[in-house]
Amino acid sequence: MNPKEIRAFRARMGWTQADLAGALDVSPAAVTLWEQGRREPNRANEALLQKLIENAPTDPAMGKVLIGGGIAALLIYLMGRK
Repeated sequence: MNPKEIRAFRARMGWTQADLAGALDVSPAAVTLWEQGRREPNRANEALLQKLIENAPTDPAMGKVLIGGGIAALLIYLMGRK
């Protein structure tokens, strides 16, 4: 996953770096490094990001609900999307 994809997805969802970091249970600094191309997400986070990108909700309000629920809400959402 390239830095531009991560940044574009986050912007499309209206999420801050802190929002995405909280949802993935990583530090905001990690998201910054990913978006700068200085580091890459680990395999688990990359897989979750890819699933989110492929199945992103089209309703921005749903994106905010997912962020508010953290990693558990994201996983439950994705499991229902098969």
